Amino acid sequence: MTDRYLKNNPTKNTALWLSLLVIATSLVACQNNSALGVVSNYHWNKHGLVTNNNKLNYHSRSINKITIHHTATQNKIGESDLERLRSARRYHMQDRGWGDIAYHYLIASDGTIYQGRSADFVGGSSTDYGTDNNLLIAMIGNFEVENPSYQALESLKNLVANRALHYRINPANISTHRHHASTLCPGVRLQHWFDRVGENEILHKLQEKTSLF
Repeated sequence: MTDRYLKNNPTKNTALWLSLLVIATSLVACQNNSALGVVSNYHWNKHGLVTNNNKLNYHSRSINKITIHHTATQNKIGESDLERLRSARRYHMQDRGWGDIAYHYLIASDGTIYQGRSADFVGGSSTDYGTDNNLLIAMIGNFEVENPSYQALESLKNLVANRALHYRINPANISTHRHHASTLCPGVRLQHWFDRVGENEILHKLQEKTSLF
């Protein structure tokens, strides 16, 4: 989240961050992907390209940031989100020469969450910003020209909050690609949502989850 948010809400942010540190070790429900119904990369990619671990690098330390992206894939008539996901993976591996799809998680328009690159490895990016120790989450679509669906945004909020608790990430380190680099990503419409309401809604989701313990 942005410095602007921290300046406007320093006490609230500090209190939330301290509460995350206190309860994080007790968050059993937030420790695995099954709690969110994440579709494993084995299931959606079992007939696709084989991950090349030799082209991937491990994080230098524990993940401490989350960055939101979009795949920027156009919605072709009759093409499903799963087909767009597979297309993005082929592009990243065959055209970009990466060892796997760039993102650790991807979210479809119906709200389905797909596992991408293993979170053990640094994510990929065509822009120069710090992806080391950074969890990359992408919404499937091109949000320069289309609006994110309600279902996708709900899944995004749940996933970001879940992973922030799992990795004990300070809410100040939840942001979008555009906050780090000169890029259109994650698309003007998704960026507008994040700046207008999404940032606060993610914070509220974190508070909801911490109140359960």
